[in-house]
Amino acid sequence: MCSPPSTEIPVPEVTFPDDGDDGTPEEPDEPETPELPEEPELPEEPVEPEPEEPGEEEEDECDWEEEEGWSKCSKPCNGGKQYRKVVCKNKKGHRVDDSKCRHRQKPYEERECNTELCYWDVEWDSCDAPCGNGIQTGTLVCMAPGEEGEEATQVDDPSLCEEAGAEQPETQRYCQVDPACEWWEGRWGYCQTGERGCGEGQKERDVRCLIPADESEEDPDSWESIEQRTTEEWRCDPESRPDSTMECYVRCHSYWWKTKPKHKCSRRCGGGVQEVDVYCERDDGEVVAEE
Repeated sequence: MCSPPSTEIPVPEVTFPDDGDDGTPEEPDEPETPELPEEPELPEEPVEPEPEEPGEEEEDECDWEEEEGWSKCSKPCNGGKQYRKVVCKNKKGHRVDDSKCRHRQKPYEERECNTELCYWDVEWDSCDAPCGNGIQTGTLVCMAPGEEGEEATQVDDPSLCEEAGAEQPETQRYCQVDPACEWWEGRWGYCQTGERGCGEGQKERDVRCLIPADESEEDPDSWESIEQRTTEEWRCDPESRPDSTMECYVRCHSYWWKTKPKHKCSRRCGGGVQEVDVYCERDDGEVVAEE
């Protein structure tokens, strides 16, 4: 016969607390915090290589380079100087010792400029004439020639023109304005023949240079107007000036004394006395003064 299966149920083992324990079951231990994975390391930033020391450069890799352009010319004329800075650099553009470029010719760092000579010019004032001819006065200025295609410029230092030995032009000249001044002539005077009183002589008249009369002037031919409008003769055209003197001739006459009875003779015969007038008569019959 087969035996029936066992019906016993296993009882778990219970552990009782030791004496002195309050009988409270122990709390289970807290679970341990899992360790976090380590952060991945970031790649390092690229670092520019340090410039190589000058001693490490190959000379063929270095060349001269202009670091600063040409300066302003030291003088505006008569020959000045310009300067620039040229340095030796490697292929990376770093400056190195000049000895690294000794195999190449160094560009010039100095040159001449503004070699043209300064010269004198004149700034003219306006013409001072009220009419016709006048005098214009000017001021000397020292000029520096302009570069090709540029105008000359005035320089502040006149000694540059003296240094250049420039010849000074005249600072006065004749000028003309409109309207022209006009000539006026008076009447001829008597023929003057000297002590003799006849023969060749000379007569004169007044000639003046006048400022043209204003249209509003009532009597431009009056002596008062002529006096007010009289100006220097050189302001009128000298070639059209009227003559102020002219040769003349006075005929010379013969003179003799003549008498004319004033009263009858005091006696009819035998000689008497008669009073007469004595006078000087010219050959044309005109009685003239005894002088």
